[in-house]
Amino acid sequence: MAALGLPTGENEPIPALIADTVHCSEGHSFDVQLAPDRAVVIAEGKRWTLRRVPSDMFVRYTSKDAALVIDADFVALVLTGDLSFKECHLPPQN
Repeated sequence: MAALGLPTGENEPIPALIADTVHCSEGHSFDVQLAPDRAVVIAEGKRWTLRRVPSDMFVRYTSKDAALVIDADFVALVLTGDLSFKECHLPPQN
């Protein structure tokens, strides 16, 4: 989570918004904007807003049409209609 700038401990500040491009295999990518309570995913001209749900193991956001899971630099995106985002990773953070 620290790679995203998301808090890894209870005493760390929560950022207002993080935006980045997630790169996947086969040249696919999507943009993601993360806030403490929601994520916005933009891919192939479409936009999804997902709510953050509690998880002890990773950062997870869901909606009726999409799910986004972030574990360190690994990102899993599942969309209704399957746009085939596989082997996705966040770019290295400075």
